[in-house]
Order: sequence, then C-alpha cells, then structure tokens
Amino acid sequence: MSRRRRLIIAAAIAGTACALGGLAIALMLRGDREPGPPPAVNIPASFAQASGLPGHAVHISAAVACRECHGVESGELRPPAPEACARCHAARSARVSVHASPAAASARDCQSCHRFRAAAKGGDCASCHAAADMPALGPHRDRCTDCHRPHGEPSLAPRSCTDCHAVASRHGRPGAGGPGGAAPADCLSCHRSHRPAAAAAASCDGCHRGATAGGPAARQVAATATFKGHDRCDGCHTPHDVSPAAARRCESCHTGAPSRLAGPSSKHAACQSCHPPHAPRAVPRCESCHQAVAADHPTPPGAGSSCKGCHPIHALRPAAAVAFACQSCHSTVAPHSAGQACTSCHAPHQIKQAAALGARLCAGCHDKQTRAAAPSGHRDCNRCHARPGHRPGAPAPACATCHQATIAAGPVGHRECASCHRGGVHAPAAPRAACATCHARERDTAPAGHRDCASCHQAHQLGAPGADCARCHADEKAGRHGALTGGCESCHRPHGPGGRASPPVCASCHRRDGLPGLHSVAQHGKCRDCHRSHERGARADRSGCATCHRDLDQHEPGARSCAGCHPFSD
Repeated sequence: MSRRRRLIIAAAIAGTACALGGLAIALMLRGDREPGPPPAVNIPASFAQASGLPGHAVHISAAVACRECHGVESGELRPPAPEACARCHAARSARVSVHASPAAASARDCQSCHRFRAAAKGGDCASCHAAADMPALGPHRDRCTDCHRPHGEPSLAPRSCTDCHAVASRHGRPGAGGPGGAAPADCLSCHRSHRPAAAAAASCDGCHRGATAGGPAARQVAATATFKGHDRCDGCHTPHDVSPAAARRCESCHTGAPSRLAGPSSKHAACQSCHPPHAPRAVPRCESCHQAVAADHPTPPGAGSSCKGCHPIHALRPAAAVAFACQSCHSTVAPHSAGQACTSCHAPHQIKQAAALGARLCAGCHDKQTRAAAPSGHRDCNRCHARPGHRPGAPAPACATCHQATIAAGPVGHRECASCHRGGVHAPAAPRAACATCHARERDTAPAGHRDCASCHQAHQLGAPGADCARCHADEKAGRHGALTGGCESCHRPHGPGGRASPPVCASCHRRDGLPGLHSVAQHGKCRDCHRSHERGARADRSGCATCHRDLDQHEPGARSCAGCHPFSD
C-alpha cells in the first residue's frame, strides 16, 4: 500500500471522528474561529458519508473551515464553486487546465479528480481516461502518477521504463547510429504506454515492413515473412533481443522435418542455408551453392527441380544415403547384371552421357568385344543392343536390319551370315570360313588357277562367273569363240559338278563334209593341228605348216605362207 493511501485513510478516520463532534463542526462553520455560539446551519445527512472520502478527509484533518469552501445560504450548506479550490491552491490550479471539468471545459474543477462526494467521479484516472484510445492500460492502470504529474509542468514526465522493468533490450532503432545503423531503442518505439505489453508485437511492421518504412534496406522485411504458422514476428524473435543469434531455431517447431543432408554436409544442418529467414517458403535453388554440378537428369513430376528428385531435403533421416536409389523411380529397368549399380555406367549428375559415350563406355568392361567389332563398322554397341545397359542380353536384331540389300543380292545359301562369319556378332570381320567348308566339290573340280573362289565370286553377290572371264582371259575373249551366245561356258565350266567337264570336239559345231581345198586331205582331219579355239584364223603361216611338214622346211624358203600355193578355201 502506498504512503499516500495510508495518509488518506488515516485522515478519513480522523475526519469522521471530528464530524461526529458537533463542537468541531460548529467551529469550522464559524470560519473566523471567534468565540460565540455557532450559527444555525442545517448539515446534510450525507456529510457523515462524504467526510470519509479523500477530499473531505484531507481538509478535515487540516482543520479547514467548511465556510472556506462551502457557501451558506439560509442556513443551508451549498456546493463549493469551481474556483473555490483556487483560493488556497492557486499555484496548483493554474497548472491543471488539462483536467478541466468535463461539463465545463473552461473551468478548473479540482473535483474532477479529487473526490468529495460519494456519488461523484474522481480519484481514479481511468474513470475519465478509459476512452477508445486507451482501452486497456494493463499493468499501468493504477500507476498513472508514475509517469504523469497532475499538477506539474509539464504534466507528462514519464520515468525511465528501466526504473521498473529491468530489461536489457538490444532492439535497435533505425537511423540512430551504432553497428548497422541502429542503437538501443526507446521502449516507447515498440510499447505504447496505454496498451498491454503483448500489443507491441503489432508494431514491428512500422519499422520493418516495406521500403516506405525508412531505415536501412537490410532491415526491411518482405510481406512473405508472415503467413499461416508464421503469423507474428515474436514467434521467432525474442522481443528484447532481435539479433539473428537470439532467434528461435527452426527445429523448435519443425521437429518432423530434419535436414536429410545434415550428416554428409554440415552446411545443410542449418535451415537458413536454404530457407531465408524472412522468406522460408521460397523454393531453394540448389544451384546457388552447387554451381559446378550440371545435372542432366530430367525433373521428376512434383519435385520442383532435378536436384530434389534424387536428393529430397526433408524426406530422409540424416543417417540415410545421400540420394534415393535409382530403382525407387526406375523400377521397370533391369540392371545390367545382377548386383551391378547404376553408377557403374551412369555418372550421378550426367545420366544421359552414358548413351552418348556408346562403345567407349561399354569398353570399360567389354574391351575385347568392342575392339573386335570396331574394324567392321560395328563400333556403336547401341546399334545392335537396344538400351545395352539395361537389356544387354536381349536378342540382337538380325543382320538384315542394316544389311538387307547386301544379303538379298547374295546367293540363297549365303543368307545365314553366321555360316561364313564365324567370328560371331562381335567380330564379323574376322577370317571367314573357307568356301570349301560348304563347297568342297566345286573346289575339287575347279581347273588349275580357279581354286581361289574369290577370283570369280563375291560373297554377297551372285554374279555369273562366265560374264567375268574376260577379267583374266581378255585375249581368249577376243577370239572367234568369244562372241558365242553361251559365252565361255559353252565350252568350259569353271568347276563342277554342272556344265561341260571338258571342251567339246569341233565337229559338234563345225561340220567337216564339204569343206573346200586341202580340208579334204585326210592328214588335215584334226582341226586343232591348224586352228586354235581362241584365235580368229587358222595357223596358215609357214611356221604353222612346218609343225607337221618338217621335210619341206627348205621348200620355197622365201614364201611366208604356204596357203598362197596350197589353198584351204575356194
């Protein structure tokens, strides 16, 4: 209980005792205190009650005569005039214009605050000041005089808040100097004297919201800072220490969303590494820290970015793997081989590069096959192995997929590629099987010089060998029999088992009967003695005849041809 209240109660008790004494009342009514009988004055019955109120109690205890305040008319006490207090309290009443009577704003009615009557207001500041602008005075409701001096000048002389509130505030006031352009702020920057302490939370926007609030731009907070769940600044910031170090940790509320990467990387342990404190719902960009990682993995539906498709920040516990297993999305893709990891072929951030590398990638494990296949134009494994990394054992496409024209041009018996290409699909250019593997009879019946099949035949072309005899037998082709309708095969076969085993006799085409000249001589019966199959004319020169007529070598030695005298034709 305050000292002033104790004095008021004591005065009230003393005043009541005096009021009950008629002699005391009479003396006060006299005013001049001269001896003599008191005048007849009717004292209101309410005086006994009013005398105990603070206004009367103080005056009674000081033995102030009633007449000094009250007028007396016809034996009746009248209410004191508004200016009555000024007779004694001139100095004070001159400084209370702000407390003029509500009924007469120009009058200085001390009774507006000092209670003399039970039915009147006064004594409690809130009886007049509990207006719309001061709806809740909070803990200061009964302590108006701690800050206000009703009779002082100026009337508002607030004490320092720290006289009562031992709070060491580190909240800054924009533009007041100090580190970062701020200095400790006056408590009234956030707290209003006539508002509850909790109302200070609504004042943050005045300094920290938007560019129009003034102060350093670094201290401005965007509207994205508050939303459902983050409704108030003091949800994260301690009101009297708003430094980042003193802010509540995100984990104090978000216990169900630990950072998955807290173990592998300490930078991810702090939520602020990805979430700006005043824009926590902004989508974090992994690239802002991981510029060197150029991932080509497609963005899975709903992931937001390709990184979070494999690295879900809050989905796994810190002790889990750095990324989801590939099979969590690619469940229908068979592995290359049992137990082999996808990263054996795919770099974690360069998924598509595996297809681009082709044989260079496959050669890491299949060097023998890729080396053997390369010389024949089969360097690209993907051309035969559809998605080789995921289904390398799937049946390779038939050779005709690429070599249809080549196969169709060859002999029917050559359309099974493996019958000649014994090196298999990975070494089609390896030495082929000898033709005799299938064509032993042809080899055995071929004349000398024709044992090399490739001299006349091409593996993938079924050309007629006779049409190509001139490549080796140009002179014979130019002879008299070169223009035969059947070609060389009319008389010759390149090999068995079909065709003529040996050239036919001349008589099969050339009749001897009726031939003119010396053809009728019996010794000239063998055509081959004078004619050659691949020459146009007979051997009619002297040397030809001398083959048989050696005894005539000196006959007409100057003649070059015997046919000049010994004709064979008409």
